[in-house]
Amino acid sequence: MKEIEEDYTVLLLYPDYLADNYGEETFLAHVRGKNMVDAILAASMEAIAAQCEPEEEGEDHDKDDWSVLFVCKGHIENEYAGF
Repeated sequence: MKEIEEDYTVLLLYPDYLADNYGEETFLAHVRGKNMVDAILAASMEAIAAQCEPEEEGEDHDKDDWSVLFVCKGHIENEYAGF
């Protein structure tokens, strides 16, 4: 039986070494995965690719450095722009 990929929204916290203001900087990813674990991995890899030059990917950048704050099925849009 083939597992069906579903849409997920994953919110990650930047690691301290990439954040200008650690604890407040997040990365929101809309990904597809067979389950929540796949979605988190896809989002983490997307975050690394978005923040690092291609030659830096894999160099001192670990997917486990990104903390997962929120995961849900479906693509949820953030409409809050801050104050």
